[in-house]
Amino acid sequence: MTMRSARSKTVHMKAGIRDTRALIDARADLVGRPPTGPVTWNLPYAQPNGRLMLRTVLREEHVECATVELGDGAITLRGVLCGGRRIEPGALFVVSRRGPHGKNFTVPVEVLGRHAFRAHVPVRRVVDHRLERWEDWDWWLQPDPHDRRKVRVCHLLEDFPDVKGAYAYPSLPLTGDGISDLAVIHPARPVWVRPYCSASGAMAMNVVDR
Repeated sequence: MTMRSARSKTVHMKAGIRDTRALIDARADLVGRPPTGPVTWNLPYAQPNGRLMLRTVLREEHVECATVELGDGAITLRGVLCGGRRIEPGALFVVSRRGPHGKNFTVPVEVLGRHAFRAHVPVRRVVDHRLERWEDWDWWLQPDPHDRRKVRVCHLLEDFPDVKGAYAYPSLPLTGDGISDLAVIHPARPVWVRPYCSASGAMAMNVVDR
């Protein structure tokens, strides 16, 4: 952020005391009562050199991740759909492999209301159908089973700028039950699956043979 007066050049503003507690309450309200229209989120923050910055998020539609839990060989996600659509019966949680050998796996979600859901990530299928020693799988929601449009699962509405660094999830060790006929590398076991939040706020998971 910069300032300029009639008698001076443009100068960068320095950050002073920043109280973002109101954003915590705003996030809780949004997760509890998701909006049915576009979401705007303004976050003031300071760079390491002290300059005051403003991060602005405007999304017509996205899924805000509420919780991620690991245990018993599974990952469980709870989220809310923000936007004009609602979650219909038969809605699907989708994981999509990045890269030239894209593949999707889907599981039905547990609908918790017009805009809230719980999903169990299909980790086992991802592990058994991996092609490389390191893969990234993105998380999506298909709110309507009869409409193929997907919505990205994200962590966007926070009171701090470095979402990727703040959410450090543990890894889940799994042993693959089978090898795909198309596998180009046969990994050693076990395979480690770790959810993460990208620098842009999008949720995904690593599938890594170590």
